[in-house]
This record gives sequence, C-alpha cells and structure tokens, in this order.
Amino acid sequence: MKILILDTYYPWFINDFYHKHPTGDILKELFGASNFYSHNLTRLGHWAKEIIVNDEYRQKKWAKDHGYRIGKPADKLLPYLPYFRGMFRPSWVYEALELQIDHFKPDILYFQDLSFLPVKFTAHLKSKVKFIVGQIACPLPPDKYFRPFDLVISSLPNIVARIKKLGIPASYLALAFEPQVLNSLTKLSSQSQYGVVHIGGYGPIHKERNDILEPVAREAPIDFWGYGTKSLSSDSPILKSFHGQAWGKDMYQILYNSKITIAKHITSVADGYANSLTLFEATGCGTLLITDVKKNLPDLFVPDKEVITYKTSEELIAKIKYYLTHNSSRSEIAAAGQRRTLSDHNYLKRMSQLVEILNQNLLR
Repeated sequence: MKILILDTYYPWFINDFYHKHPTGDILKELFGASNFYSHNLTRLGHWAKEIIVNDEYRQKKWAKDHGYRIGKPADKLLPYLPYFRGMFRPSWVYEALELQIDHFKPDILYFQDLSFLPVKFTAHLKSKVKFIVGQIACPLPPDKYFRPFDLVISSLPNIVARIKKLGIPASYLALAFEPQVLNSLTKLSSQSQYGVVHIGGYGPIHKERNDILEPVAREAPIDFWGYGTKSLSSDSPILKSFHGQAWGKDMYQILYNSKITIAKHITSVADGYANSLTLFEATGCGTLLITDVKKNLPDLFVPDKEVITYKTSEELIAKIKYYLTHNSSRSEIAAAGQRRTLSDHNYLKRMSQLVEILNQNLLR
C-alpha cells in the first residue's frame, strides 16, 4: 500500500521556522503529526511519505530538485487580497502537489486538512489515485468539502456520525503520541521545572476555556503558552504569566518538564467527547494531566488512576493545589498515565488500526 500524506502547518510556524533555519528540515521540529504517520506505516511494511502542502520553501525546493519551475508572479498579490486569499491558494500549491502525485504514484491520498484545497481540485486529484481519505476533528466546513472523499477519519465520534449522515463512509480513529519524541527531550533540574502549565489557544472560539482558566489563574500558579491572546482583556490573569507561542519540540520540552498539565476541550467541537491532542502529548511526556470530564474519557484513561478530572474552576483549583503538594500521588498517577499512553496510544498501534480501516474500505 502506497500512502501519500498531505498535511498543512500553521503559516506563522512555517515563517518563524525558516526565519531561524533558512535551510532546515521542518519535520524535525515535531510539529503536529510530524512524520509520525509515515514512520510507523513504514514499520508496518507500507510505503508512506508526508508532504507539507503549504510549505513554500519545501515544495519549491522539491520542484527545483526534480527539474521543475513552479509558481506565477500573481502569487505575490494574494497576501494583499484578504478576501481572495481565503478562496484561492498560490499556484505553486497546486502545481507542486500534482507533480508529486504524478511522481510518487500513490494508491491513497491521505488529507490531514481536508478543506485546505478547493473542492474542484480535490475532485480532480481523485482521478489520479485509487482512494482518497480525509481526516478532521475541528469545526466542520460546508458539506461540499466532504463529497470528493472515499472515506473520512475523525477522532470525534460525533463527527463520524455527522459524516455518515451525508452518505460518506466514516471511521473513528483516536489521536496518539509518538514515543520517539522522548529521545529529543532534556530533563531540567528540579529548580528549573514548571509547576502547572497550559498550552493552547485563547481566541474567541476558546471563550469557554478562558472562562474556566481565568478564575483558576487568579488562585493557582499556572504558566501559559499558546496563541489568540489578543481577544483577552488587558487585565486577564492569563496574560500575567503568558510566555508566548510554543510549538513542536518546544511544546514537548515544556510538558516534559512540568509537574501538572491542564487540558480543557472546546465543547462546540468535541460535543462532550475527549479528543484533545494534549491528552496524549501530556501523558506521553510523563506530566500529570488534569482534564475536564468527558463521556468517553474512561475508554482512553482510567480517571483518578491515570489522569485526574474536573468539572468546575473551583474543583480544578482544589486539585491543582492538592497535587502540587502531594508529590507521591502526583508522580504515581503521572507514571500510570504515561505507561497507558506508551502502550495503548502510540502511533504504531494507531497506524495498525488505520491500515485495518483502509483495507476494510478498499474492499467495499
């Protein structure tokens, strides 16, 4: 089975990376799913490769190395046309991707971001391969974006149900952690470690999360990293201990050197289900995870034995204070959570499950 995995990275992360490392390998930064899919699919005996579709440097370099020139002068105008920027992509995005599909000749295209490309172009790519798969666990785009796909994968059961109602095959696949990440991390001295951390978004869509975290930040010591803070009021307690953005390896390094990590899902997307990637990143790094109660959380972790849960700001404050001062209990639960993630929620196991799902749907 040959699988070409199409991913997108946050533009500001791409720009920041190449500003610091003009000729660097962005996959080594461990952002998002990094190369975790291809690495583990290869271990299972399949051909797989990731393409960062919106990485201009990487895509143009690939084209040049293979004897192609891509892009048009009009591409430079898109940043100055915000209305059209959301409707169209630079020409090099389409040109590079089509050349790569023709070059690698995959059996399956696996879209990590199924609404990045226009629907017509996605439908056009479908003619070049046997099967196309899209993955999603965020606010849903219009229904038309799902139509070209032979299968949709989601880590949210509510989205799986929604896609099936459209008459499109859909399957559940939980998120995961890559154990090899631990080989890239450095344990700091106890004096340099963090007590409680939260890494995530604080924009308008995260208002429910902010309403939980702000009262907690007034009563308990929490260090914050992330994005979207412009929507917070100037006196938000989150801003008083906010340290900027943290992605990929930097994010893992913070989790690895924290005693407690807080998670809070976005109800409008998760609809009562546990789905945050933080569940697996935090436990995989060995920090104690305190997360909001979700109906399927017991399917992933044993509450109060592998992770700690809360329902209100007041309960979260009390549990933070308790576990900061009860080192033995904190360490025991954190270790149990890490064992569970490394054994049951690793990418090798997830890719084995994905291959089974793909085979079942290819035989239909």
